[in-house]
Order: sequence, then structure tokens, then C-alpha cells
Amino acid sequence: MVRGEIILGLLAAISWSLHVILLKAASKSVPLGASNVLMSTGILISALITYLLLCRQEVINFNTIYLLPFLAGVLWFCGIFVVNYGIKKGLNLSIMAPIYNLNTLLVVLLSLVIFKENVVAWKVIVASILVTIAAILLS
Repeated sequence: MVRGEIILGLLAAISWSLHVILLKAASKSVPLGASNVLMSTGILISALITYLLLCRQEVINFNTIYLLPFLAGVLWFCGIFVVNYGIKKGLNLSIMAPIYNLNTLLVVLLSLVIFKENVVAWKVIVASILVTIAAILLS
């Protein structure tokens, strides 16, 4: 196993887990629109701080490849919006979370196909399917 992927993957999982818990905690008092704006502001401020601390030497040359992170942000927002909307409608986060985490399986399959990542593909696919089955069974 590669330690970097495991550590960073766990940090991401913890961050994303806590963010939906915070959304659920605020859902009764904070309107949906305000919640989305505040969350987006938090993301923007965090991104700017990260850029200033870690990346300020990088020169940004705006060309078409810079549309990809922008589109990634739009897609991320679409996903979090529907989760936030579901929370606002009183849906169960404990049921939604395993379902929206089917993204694990999609990311694995797309990464193998698009980026031709150098891994033992069948092991990664089987592990991803098992994780997905476990998530579905828990919901």
C-alpha cells in the first residue's frame, strides 16, 4: 500500500464527513440559499489562503485547460447542492451518504479508463465494489 494515498484519502474523508454533519446541524436555522453562499464563501477563502501559502510562485496562464478546475467546481457545487437540498427537506443523511458515495466506484472506473493508472485494476475494482456494497447495505 502507498502511505500518501491512504493518509490524504483519510483526511479528505474526514473533511467531507464533517462538512455534511455541519450542514445538517445548521439545516433547521440557516436557509438553503444562505447556506450555499456561506459554504461557497468558505471554500473561496480557503482556496485563496491555500494559494497564497503554497502556490503563489505559480504563474497562472489562463487558457482552456483552466476551464477544467472551474467545471470541477461547478460539478462539485451541483453535488453538494442536492445533498444540502435533501438535508433541508428533512431527508436522512445516514441514507443519502452511502448512496452519494457511490462516486468512489465511478472515480475508480473513470480513472482506470481515462488516465490508465498503473494499478492492479481487478483488485481496485473489486475493492471498490465491496466498499460500494457495504455502503448500500448500511443504508
